[in-house]
Amino acid sequence: MSTPADPLVEWVRRPRFEVIPLEGVEEEVLSHVPKQLTVAVSASPTRGLEPTLALCERLAANGYRTVPHLASPPDRRPRAPARRAREGARRRRAGSVRDRG
Repeated sequence: MSTPADPLVEWVRRPRFEVIPLEGVEEEVLSHVPKQLTVAVSASPTRGLEPTLALCERLAANGYRTVPHLASPPDRRPRAPARRAREGARRRRAGSVRDRG
């Protein structure tokens, strides 16, 4: 039987490690973060989406489950349909797990 606390217990059992795509962070993750943890990579509004997706791709290639954490509001995302499609496909490839909200 389920209890109201079950979703919280499940959430605590599956922690995430969140990083910002700064110089040296990839090496730190590879050296110190267990591959059982999901790594969320936050997008920086000043550096753009590229460093986030690139780091997610590299970490995923090393066996990590990754989630690009895209915090920009919809009005700041690209409006051109072709660009949205390309970036959406890349975000799906870079994120090896779905965000759980």
